Amino acid sequence: MALNGKHSPVKEAVSRRIAESLRSKILSGSLQPGQRIRQEILAEEFGASRLPVRAALSILESDGLVTLVPTPAHGR
Repeated sequence: MALNGKHSPVKEAVSRRIAESLRSKILSGSLQPGQRIRQEILAEEFGASRLPVRAALSILESDGLVTLVPTPAHGR
């Protein structure tokens, strides 16, 4: 829950921790260019919900390390 329109410091810390871990994997080559990474799998791997994972991926996208690709809506 946000206080005064700001994100929780705990959730921001989780997002930053996930982003830094993913950054290390990208820069070390553990995650290959073009490799699909799924939010659900990352959330499970990090023991977090999808929200901080999405925030982490947004951080990495702004740094030019990942490209976010929306998944098509099913049944619409």
